[in-house]
Amino acid sequence: MSATLGRPSTAPRDRALRLELTLQRPLLWGSGVVAALLLLAAIGQFARLGNVLILLAVSVPVAAAPRDPAREGWLSGTLGISRAARVRARVRVVLFTQLGLLLAAAVVILVGPQGGGGDPATLGRVSAGGLSLPVPTLAYWQDVVIWASAAVWSHIWVGRDALHDASTAMWARALASYLGMYVVVTAVTFGVRMLPLALGALLGREPVAGPAQEYPAVLAGAAVFGAGLLVLRWRSRAWAQAA
Repeated sequence: MSATLGRPSTAPRDRALRLELTLQRPLLWGSGVVAALLLLAAIGQFARLGNVLILLAVSVPVAAAPRDPAREGWLSGTLGISRAARVRARVRVVLFTQLGLLLAAAVVILVGPQGGGGDPATLGRVSAGGLSLPVPTLAYWQDVVIWASAAVWSHIWVGRDALHDASTAMWARALASYLGMYVVVTAVTFGVRMLPLALGALLGREPVAGPAQEYPAVLAGAAVFGAGLLVLRWRSRAWAQAA
């Protein structure tokens, strides 16, 4: 009985998600192929092109805009899918596509030819059980949380208009918002990184360097990333209500 009563509320959402996955199949396949090729290039030590995947993630909200609004509207009406359900499904598909591309970019940057060879900016070593194991450095994680946060916040700034606009101006706006947020998040992490030095100077102690600076910066970047996900969820609800 409870399962039967639950169907009306979940079925439209599931139909909207399935329709969106079908409509975005070229984008999903294209993103997957590019990510796979760049991962292979990085693992094979041919090239480290993580920036390509980051920019691709930034462009996903615009690339997912309707290519044939009339046809998509007809399909939604035929399947009994409301505009609000379509918006929620699109935001969900776009976000998970972005996160997948950002994860692939992080791996490419880590294992690519400049990172896989022990570049101190991305890989360090830690001793465990008599073994020297390669591990990502704090500088690497700080870089990751900066561009990942910038990409998520860029989605927030362009997401609503990108639901129905894939013009050149919108592509430029997505890139500009990413670059702007990259500067903002970099400034935030840099400010947090300088806090131990400022506190040391204020208390008359020796300047603190190393992990004492890096850990707060990484945590601050991660907090900005998490805040971006929460704000995007909140904004997507507003977009759905206004659809």
